[in-house]
Amino acid sequence: MKNYLVLFLLIFIQNSFSQNVEIEKPQEATYSTGMIDKVPEFPGGITEFYKYLSKSFNLLSERPKGKIIMTFIVEKDGSLGEIKIMKNEMTPEIGIEAIRVLNSCPKWSPGIKNGKEVRVSYAVPINLN
Repeated sequence: MKNYLVLFLLIFIQNSFSQNVEIEKPQEATYSTGMIDKVPEFPGGITEFYKYLSKSFNLLSERPKGKIIMTFIVEKDGSLGEIKIMKNEMTPEIGIEAIRVLNSCPKWSPGIKNGKEVRVSYAVPINLN
């Protein structure tokens, strides 16, 4: 019985002092549009992107007027990530709607640097009139 007690204490002490260390993968580089060979593009170009925004915004109240500036990362696979509001001259609800619309956005063609797909930081102004 004494041997079992000693064994139990040793296991308990080892588990108490052991550390769980997670090794994080290094964050992949994110480039600005001026640092790459080919900038990301919405299917059909920027004009089609603004058409997509125009038809996708669901505004239940009166039409607000103002500007909102959004930033996001175009990932290597063309999806959008890290969507943020940089400036919002309107209500917080408009910002939430802008985030929703960008989250449901079709994939873009990714940015290219040295022949490889890269993550690219992008900013767009959205004007509501």
